[in-house]
Amino acid sequence: GSFAEIQQQIADLLSKLDKLPIAEIGTNLRDTLQGTNALMKQLDTQLAPQAREMLASAQKAMDAASATLSGDAPLGRGTARTLEQLQRAAQSLRNLADYLQRHPQALLYGKPADPPLPPSGDQ
Repeated sequence: GSFAEIQQQIADLLSKLDKLPIAEIGTNLRDTLQGTNALMKQLDTQLAPQAREMLASAQKAMDAASATLSGDAPLGRGTARTLEQLQRAAQSLRNLADYLQRHPQALLYGKPADPPLPPSGDQ
């Protein structure tokens, strides 16, 4: 009985294998591999050189920007001076805001005159 069952199972398996479209699968696989090969050739011959050129161009732009903004470049020195002036201007604005906070009437009447200096004993 078991030998007959094994034969039946083998026959069923072979029947299922016969129904598989192996030739079509092989053709599809071959077409896919050919398409992949063509794509890889295109990547290698067209896109890779363009990518290298683009990266080289980006590197040149970064080098130029770095040279332009370095501390000893004219633009770098000018930028540093401008930042210092902006810091001084911001400090002046803070001082003005503090003064107006303490003396809001200064907006209407201006800054009061400095009191006269006391006479010195050396006259």
